[in-house]
Amino acid sequence: MSLFNYFFALIILQVVLLLLSPRFRRFGIFLFYYKNVYQPLFKDYSKYKWKYYLVPMLYLSLYLYMMYLYYYNAMHLLKDNLYLVENLLLLPTMLAVTLFSGIMTMITQPENSQRHQFSSLNQYKFNNILYYRNTICRTCKVEKPARSKHCNICNTCVYVNDHHCVWMNNCIGKGNYRYFYAFLMANCTVTTYGFIRNLSIVIGSRELISKRPVLTMLILTGTFSIIVSTFTYLQLSQMNDGMTTNEKDKWFTIQEFMREGRLIKVKISKDEYSWFLLDPDMDLACINSPEAKYYSTNGYDHTIYTLQNVEKVESAEDIPNIYDLGSFWENIKDICS
Repeated sequence: MSLFNYFFALIILQVVLLLLSPRFRRFGIFLFYYKNVYQPLFKDYSKYKWKYYLVPMLYLSLYLYMMYLYYYNAMHLLKDNLYLVENLLLLPTMLAVTLFSGIMTMITQPENSQRHQFSSLNQYKFNNILYYRNTICRTCKVEKPARSKHCNICNTCVYVNDHHCVWMNNCIGKGNYRYFYAFLMANCTVTTYGFIRNLSIVIGSRELISKRPVLTMLILTGTFSIIVSTFTYLQLSQMNDGMTTNEKDKWFTIQEFMREGRLIKVKISKDEYSWFLLDPDMDLACINSPEAKYYSTNGYDHTIYTLQNVEKVESAEDIPNIYDLGSFWENIKDICS
């Protein structure tokens, strides 16, 4: 066995031990890996800050490798089948836009509790179901604006927080959405175009399929086109519904309580409601009874409430999303402004 094979086998062994360590952490070597490798890497956000750059470095390496593969190995095989405008303008532009939008997504910090515009604090109303007034972040010790979420990696409350993107090592939120969506669309465009164009050339000249660089380009562009396009579709479908990734998880939880029959609302004004959950230890028949106990949907509020004239929520259509402006374009303009 060659030295390379030994090295590769050693890496595989480390990965296996790392992945199994949470399940078998009571035993010898697994306990060592769990305490000294798994926890610092995946559980402790404050340790080994360099770990957050591993995935962006992986993406950049793959991207540069694909550029190298095309320009130094595949281009001379394909150039006779490509138009001049493709080689001189179209491909360089797509590659440059993808790289530029990725860098801007990585270096542009979203607005947060440490740096923000004062207008951002009151841009969105509190809907009294996901977001409540006078909610103080336990870590930042400041009031949380509507649609914000504390990021443990960035250690700050990010405004209109979507998620912490491991590919960019940055939170996606108000202030860098435009670069993030440009990055997604640029990746979709360059990988899909590369795959379809390569495939059309191979179909027209079948002997090229036996050329290793061409086959490698075909596999890589096809694979990443599917992955990136799927993720982009999911992101844009959320945008169409007027919600972020963070809010999608919250809405799912709220609707689960509704399906269980425990979500109720109380009218506090003409067009405004407060939302509560029936105590899980109480029978569903107790709703609207004097002994019923309720909790607020606000995770920061642990008060036990006794309420009157409550309305049981039967349908998701009865739960308004005030952040949905009614169309995809209105939602994306609002979130990218």
